[in-house]
Amino acid sequence: KHFEKVKKMPITSEKELLEFLSDNTLVNFSKIAKRFKIKNKVVPDVLNSLLRRKLISIKQVGSNKFVRVRR
Repeated sequence: KHFEKVKKMPITSEKELLEFLSDNTLVNFSKIAKRFKIKNKVVPDVLNSLLRRKLISIKQVGSNKFVRVRR
């Protein structure tokens, strides 16, 4: 049987993600995707644990979603 190689995406640590978000006041999903070399549709999955622990907030402005660190 032939198995297709699965390309693994580099998922960052929460610490690295929080540092990136702290350094930038408002970051949209596509900026996060570009910085960590992941697809836009994966960004919400990466942010979910931080959102559940109330470390970040997400605000929708038009069609854009912006993330910021809660202080």
